Amino acid sequence: ETIPESPIDTFSSFFDGDNKIDGSASMSTLPPQPTLEYAREKYGPDLQFQGSKQNGYGPEMWGITVEQLLAVKELEGYEESMTMYDVVKNLITPLTEGRGVGYALLINNDKPLRAKYMTSHAWGERYDHFVRA
Repeated sequence: ETIPESPIDTFSSFFDGDNKIDGSASMSTLPPQPTLEYAREKYGPDLQFQGSKQNGYGPEMWGITVEQLLAVKELEGYEESMTMYDVVKNLITPLTEGRGVGYALLINNDKPLRAKYMTSHAWGERYDHFVRA
């Protein structure tokens, strides 16, 4: 089984195997700085996303601020030793269960935030370590 390639142009696609700009590209021909508007114009309003949406919003609008991540530590029941798994199971799931949206859209319901960066985590990682990183 082959893994499909991303249809989105990446900066690295302009480099040859030696990490040098190949003869067909120069700094002036690199794609514009990626923006949501640029991506929607090139790939359509849903960015070719075919998964589930929440309240009509795809994952590009499931953003959350650092301040909102810090505010989770103020929720009743939060303990400094909690892992990501503990926070989701004991604090986030009870808030979002049955609402049809995740935490980001729950707290940003009036004005969903476009995600600017994607950050990953380990489920066994302490929540405070994740936020600090």
